Amino acid sequence: MAILLSNRNFNLTHAFKTIALSSVNVNTLRVKQFSADSVVSDLPEEIELLNTKKEADIESKRNVSRLNVYHRNLLLGKVPYPEPKADFHLTVKYRRKMYGLYGGASKVNPGIMWPTKEDIKERKEYESVAYPFTIQEMVRNQISKKEAEEAEILERQKTIGENKKKLNQWMKDLEAKRAKKMQVAIEAKAKKDRLIEEVRRHFGYTVNPREERFQQMLEQKEREEKKALKIEKKKKREEMFLQEIMVQTKKEDKM
Repeated sequence: MAILLSNRNFNLTHAFKTIALSSVNVNTLRVKQFSADSVVSDLPEEIELLNTKKEADIESKRNVSRLNVYHRNLLLGKVPYPEPKADFHLTVKYRRKMYGLYGGASKVNPGIMWPTKEDIKERKEYESVAYPFTIQEMVRNQISKKEAEEAEILERQKTIGENKKKLNQWMKDLEAKRAKKMQVAIEAKAKKDRLIEEVRRHFGYTVNPREERFQQMLEQKEREEKKALKIEKKKKREEMFLQEIMVQTKKEDKM
């Protein structure tokens, strides 16, 4: 391409000079020679502009995906925005990110990766709050925490061992409670059946237990039963009290 352009320039110069020499007027020769030189000097710039436009047209036709510049650059692994398009493109954080991703192609000064004095100061303040203990203190705290956890585990294992020893007794106690509940339920049912039978004997014939008079008589029998039981309990307490008095009297007589 460079050889063709130089040949073309040479031919045009030669042509213009031939025309200029054929003229009789020397001033005309000078004017024509100046014009030829200016035209020849402008040709490379025009050719470069034409080539640039042509390459841009070819590049736009190659982009069959119709992606915008940002997404196409991301797809090709290039810098998304060669030139800043928004305010945040000028921030230190964004430029550091671009340099980290694309290196020198990002056209970012590598010096921006080093923290500033303000960054170092803020980092120190953050670490003083987030990590107030020294490494030695953290190690001691971790050791103490580990020892406390191990002591808790040992205590728990000890408790579990003791509870295993008591398991048989607990099972016996549970069976005794179940048996007692069952006995109470059986006695309550037997008592209820006995009262119902007494009510039936009272009427002298079979009566439906759901009738009102039967229910009234049953309630009356239950009240009498409770009253008799209360009297019996009171009598037992009195007897126990008398026995205690007698025992205390005998002890005093011996003294």
